[in-house]
Parts: sequence; structure tokens; C-alpha cells
Amino acid sequence: MGKATREFQLVASLHELRDEKWVPFTLAPVYVHARVPFDIIRRFCADTGVEVDVHYVDFDFQIINEPEPYNAKLFLMNDTAYNEFCNYMDFVELVDRERGVFTKIRRIGAPILDPFMRVTGVQPAPGFIDVWTVSSSLGFLMPRSHIEVLPYPIFREGEAEELDRAEFLRRLPQPTTGPTSIVLSWKPPEPQVVLLGRQHLQALS
Repeated sequence: MGKATREFQLVASLHELRDEKWVPFTLAPVYVHARVPFDIIRRFCADTGVEVDVHYVDFDFQIINEPEPYNAKLFLMNDTAYNEFCNYMDFVELVDRERGVFTKIRRIGAPILDPFMRVTGVQPAPGFIDVWTVSSSLGFLMPRSHIEVLPYPIFREGEAEELDRAEFLRRLPQPTTGPTSIVLSWKPPEPQVVLLGRQHLQALS
């Protein structure tokens, strides 16, 4: 788990990656802004018993405007496990008692010029990756460009199993443009997160 391998350094595109049943995502905002001190994917496996195959690629350029080493790291998880990972992350709540900050985790699809195509020297086409970000009592950290947040896979339960891979990929979001690096900006906090945070922090006081 958590391997960086040459097989992914040589992937031609995000489309090829998904065709091989991998999901690309970044956890940078969660590690940086929620100050998570543990391995998120390892904790997911320990809590759920779900077996995952996960790799990562460290690019030679920034893909998201966060500090090193997170700014250039892209995680890749097998898509059968990723659905369970999404379900798990939906229920994650983090309480920082020292700072008095409550945080929920959000998943947002963000357009980006395909980083794998950049590596191979091909004119990069726009694609997208999942950005796992934070919605806290301090604010909601959002990619400046994003696409509609939908469950993964983006189908009704059981529908994806009836589709061939080409149709599955065709139904994924297809952005028409994207930045070379995903830029995040703070939005006002979500009211429900503020309320939930007050309840949790009062219970701990």
C-alpha cells in the first residue's frame, strides 16, 4: 500500500488511468489544513477492513497550490475500493480542541490539464481529479474551478456494473478547460458545519 511505481510514471493520460480502473485524487488540503497526523488511507483500511491497492505519483511540477510534499503528489486507488473510501470519508469528523476547530471532509472534482500528458510531452487535454478538501468552522476550502460533486461511481447503485468500460468512462465529467495547477480559495463556512462544530466542542468542554 502507498507505493510509487514506474508503471504509473509511464501512464499516458488520466483517461488511460481510469480505463485501467484507477481513480486519481489528492488529499493535500486535508493533511495541510485539518493537520491530520496519521496516514488517512491506512486508517481507512484499519477501520473498515477493506483491502485497497493504492499507489502515488510524485510529479516534477505542482498540481495543487499546497506546500511540499503534497503539492505534487497524486494518489491512485483501485476503483472498487474507492467507492468504499468515499463512503467512509463522508462520515469523517475532526475536532481540534486546541484551536477550537471542527472539520468535515468534502470531495470535489477539479479540472486540471492532464499531468500525465505533460510528462510525456503531449499537448495536455483537460481532465479532472478528485480533491479531498476541508469544510470547517473557519471556512470551506474550494478549488476555484470545480465540477459538480457526485457519488462515485457517478451512477445509480448497480447501474455501473451493467455498462462496458467505454460507456462508464463516457459518462464521467468532461471539463472543456483546466489550469495547470489547482488553486484553492476559502469560502464562508457552511452553516450546518458551524452548528455541528459548536455541538461537538461544547460536548468536549
